[in-house]
This record gives sequence, structure tokens and C-alpha cells, in this order.
Amino acid sequence: MSKENKKTQPKNDELLEWKNLALRMKADYENREKEIAKEKSVLHGLVEENLICDFLPVLDNLNSALNAIEKDSAWKQGIEHIKKQFEDLLHQRGVEKMDLLGEEFNPALAEAVERVGDGNKIVKVLVDGYKKDERIIRPARVVVGERE
Repeated sequence: MSKENKKTQPKNDELLEWKNLALRMKADYENREKEIAKEKSVLHGLVEENLICDFLPVLDNLNSALNAIEKDSAWKQGIEHIKKQFEDLLHQRGVEKMDLLGEEFNPALAEAVERVGDGNKIVKVLVDGYKKDERIIRPARVVVGERE
């Protein structure tokens, strides 16, 4: 090795170390940016779920109002229209009502508030349950027992 190469070799090694350090730091920065984007997406989803859960009692009240109005009237038609708009909005957000009537009781999907007989079927849904992207955002409240 020549005298000049011996002098430049340590500088080249140091330069290579700095270059590798810069590449690692760049990769770390890019990975952190991806993590932050993913965390923001998860947080946005949770905020949306909480907001939806806050509005579900309004839908319950619309259903109660429809059940209380016996005859076909302009009031009933108006409430049905509002309810349909609300259900369409939930559907656009990926929220689905769970249809549990007649199904085997599953505590992951519903809360049993009453038991009638020895059976384990859902015989009545008192409050509808909802899921968003296969995640339960509100369990149903149901009566469990035997079907008559």
C-alpha cells in the first residue's frame, strides 16, 4: 500500500461510517413516519366509533317513536325518512346492525338482560347491537331462552 493510500484509508473509512449512519437515520425516520400515519389512522377510527356510539341512542329513539305511532301519518313518514337517512349514513361509514333474533346467544355480541326458560337462543332483541368492520361497537341487549 502506498503512503498516500495509508493516509486516505482512515478518512475513507470514516466517510463510509458517516454515510451508513445517515442511511440508517433516514430509514429510521421513514419508518417512524409510517408508524405515525398508522397511529393517526387508528386514532381517527376510534374517534369515529365513539361519535357513532354517541348517536346510536338517537336511532333507538326514532325506532321507539315509530313504534308509538300506530296509524300511517305524515309524522310517521317523516320519522321513517329521517331514520332511513341515518341508517344510510351509518352504512356509508361501515356500520352494520347485527341481526341476532333466533341466533344462539353469544356474549361477545350481546348482553343478556333477561332469561326465559332453559334455552340459549335469542328470543327478543331489546336494543339493537352494531358492528363496524367486524368490530363490535355496541353489543345488543337481548332476552335469552327457548323459542315458543
